[in-house]
Amino acid sequence: MARAAASILVVDDDPAILDIITQVLVAEGYRARGYRTARDALAAVRQAPPELILLDLWMPEMDGWEFRRRQLMLASARHVPVVLLSAGGRLDEHHRALGAAASIAKPFDLGDLLATVATVLGRDRPA
Repeated sequence: MARAAASILVVDDDPAILDIITQVLVAEGYRARGYRTARDALAAVRQAPPELILLDLWMPEMDGWEFRRRQLMLASARHVPVVLLSAGGRLDEHHRALGAAASIAKPFDLGDLLATVATVLGRDRPA
């Protein structure tokens, strides 16, 4: 029996990055939803927690730190692993402070992104 495609929520205020990540994940067989604001993404997490969140740290209105703080307060979503995406410095420090499963520096290689997603999900990449 085939395993269901993993649900991944992508949060990034840059529409080009959001579109490419979402399109690549869907092309790889994942169910990906993209959100340009952390507020919209948090509302989506409340309604249907994904299996993984790819989270940009630097966003207007609500940044990645606040999103993560609120996510951890949700009983239904506190277990959902987060992969940080950031062009800012000190990514390893932020990774540890936020309890992220992994982090990826921007700009990134799409192959590396897909490998990280598969590793965090504990699965082989979809065929």
